[in-house]
Amino acid sequence: MRLRLTATDDGIPDLRGRLEAHLPILQELVGEYIFAVGEVTLEAAVGQLLGERNLTIGTAESCTGAT
Repeated sequence: MRLRLTATDDGIPDLRGRLEAHLPILQELVGEYIFAVGEVTLEAAVGQLLGERNLTIGTAESCTGAT
């Protein structure tokens, strides 16, 4: 699931700062499920988490060619 916060410029300065002020509230509510903040892809976040834990991941695909 992707959660995106969107704000409309209502003439009050620092719209981004006002929006980011809500991040701690969200982190308190669903923090254990947040894997990244900003424009980080899922793939990049998984790679970073694996690197921090000195872990690797392997995948394999088998195409049998059967129809």
